Amino acid sequence: MRAGPREQVLTRLATTQGHLDGIRRMVGHGDPALEIIRQIRAVRSALLQIDELLVREGLYSCLVLATEGRPERALSAASWLLGLKTNPGLVDLEER
Repeated sequence: MRAGPREQVLTRLATTQGHLDGIRRMVGHGDPALEIIRQIRAVRSALLQIDELLVREGLYSCLVLATEGRPERALSAASWLLGLKTNPGLVDLEER
């Protein structure tokens, strides 16, 4: 992973961790469920943004593979990554 996207992912993960810590405190304090759900949805959104960054970085890597003369590998990896975008609930991340 390139340095720029890696830093973006790490920053977003740290922010997300802070939100999770806040949710834990809210639950511990007995805050209203609606407020907790709002925060959980914010975390979910942040994780989807991280996912998007990682998929983009993976597609960038595919372009690099293609320019290095490995088009079959690039196409296979790109197809797999695009499959993740069309099936966001995919849990089995074993590359085909």
